[in-house]
Amino acid sequence: MSRSTHIFLATDLAPRAAADRLAEALGTHATDRDGDVYVAVQLGDAQVGGEVAVNTYGAPPDPEPDEISVLDGYPVAYEIRRVPADEEATLAAARQVFDTLVERLKWPVLLVDNLAVLVAAWNPAEGRTDFPSGTSADADDEAEWSRYAIDAH
Repeated sequence: MSRSTHIFLATDLAPRAAADRLAEALGTHATDRDGDVYVAVQLGDAQVGGEVAVNTYGAPPDPEPDEISVLDGYPVAYEIRRVPADEEATLAAARQVFDTLVERLKWPVLLVDNLAVLVAAWNPAEGRTDFPSGTSADADDEAEWSRYAIDAH
């Protein structure tokens, strides 16, 4: 089964405008395809990037306590894929993209593996945290990530 890696961004911009800013920060351009917008960058021998879209992975309205996730307050999701595909290399490449975005955009941002494992987070007030392996992006590890949560409810 294929894993996914995402960067979640806290911005008031719509996905298309956010994609333009992401592309500028990464030294590339946004591409429209069939009504969706994509941002990809060349890193070494691989092309890395994917769709920039509305975050649909958060909790439902009025969530139960166990449905809360750190993803909830981040309205933009940037899916990271790597061509050629390589799961471990994809996560390493996503870290590079994350680092660049933190440095150049200064937006609150999360790096999440497989929509479940919180890898890293950054915001202006707290700075950066690289989370212990296996830290859940869900309520199970809320004590670990609560300072990066943005109130979405």
